[in-house]
Amino acid sequence: MGSVPKVVFVLGAGCTRAFYHGAPLVEDKYNLGPAKQRISGLPHARSILETELARFKDGNTINIEQLLTRLDGPMPYDRDQYIHELGVLRNSIIEAFRQKLAAVKEPYEPASAFAGLARYCVERAADCITFNYDDFFDQALWELGYVCGPACRKVRWNPDEGYGFFTSHIRQHLDRMPRGWEEPSMVLLKLHGSINWRVLHGAPKPYSYEAIAHDSSWYPDALTRNEQQICSRHLEDSPFIVLPILAKSELLQQPLLRLVWSKAYESVSLADHLIFVGYSFSPTDMAAKFLFSEACQPPPDCKITVVNNAGVHERNDQYIQEKLRVAYGRVFGEAQQIDFKFMDAQDWCKKLIDGAIQPYEL
Repeated sequence: MGSVPKVVFVLGAGCTRAFYHGAPLVEDKYNLGPAKQRISGLPHARSILETELARFKDGNTINIEQLLTRLDGPMPYDRDQYIHELGVLRNSIIEAFRQKLAAVKEPYEPASAFAGLARYCVERAADCITFNYDDFFDQALWELGYVCGPACRKVRWNPDEGYGFFTSHIRQHLDRMPRGWEEPSMVLLKLHGSINWRVLHGAPKPYSYEAIAHDSSWYPDALTRNEQQICSRHLEDSPFIVLPILAKSELLQQPLLRLVWSKAYESVSLADHLIFVGYSFSPTDMAAKFLFSEACQPPPDCKITVVNNAGVHERNDQYIQEKLRVAYGRVFGEAQQIDFKFMDAQDWCKKLIDGAIQPYEL
């Protein structure tokens, strides 16, 4: 163990939702008008969507995890001519998800602790692991610019090297301009891919690293509208993400994901303190449970902190909180001491950056 304790953050959807109240949840309302229009002449796809919508009273809510699981592969009774319909609906739901993310333009609190948490991670070289597709935290890291790190050297995070692998901005596939390399102080390991990771059209699977480019409106080389139209001809319709499904075969099939998950395993295994912010261990994500249970195996001096607002705003708070305790206990073992902080992530982050609480001492 080094002289400086290593902190690793694990960020879940609850962390993003604490700062961006419009960020999508697993069960949420989506603008499904375009999707319904695209499948209006596709009876099988329309039936599947209607079945999902019927599970909720308002007619606009879907469980995106369940629906995409259904659409990821055919059922034994799906006829061959229906396979195309499943793909059309799948892409339409992913686009609705992207549009919902795009509609969330500003954090709930503009001067929020979200940027403070990003600065904390960069300055202290604290790696982050996340299963979120959105690039809100990516943007917060990038907008820090240059900061003085622990050794008083200039360090920052950038998307070219900061995802745990090398990826260029999409503009470079137009002009092939080389970009200087700077080692970031920390990495953001997005285990399920990212909404801003794009695949070059026609690239064979499994994708090589060169087939993936990042494209974000907040990046200084953001494309103009005309350039976006040009690049759209060279990009696949869907971003490079792993759908929230039970069997994630792409985790093994894609070399890029194997690399990112391997880096996450290494980061967790070296951690002196694991801090889970807004993450609840979804019952469907068995791969995540294996990752942390096998990589962590914490010694007595390794600490685990869970920041989660489970039950904070509910009447049956003790029941909900106990469910979360049990979920974490099943991953790390009942003997592992876990410090649960049942509070909003935003409030906890404020205390962290204000110095009111310190990792390693919680």
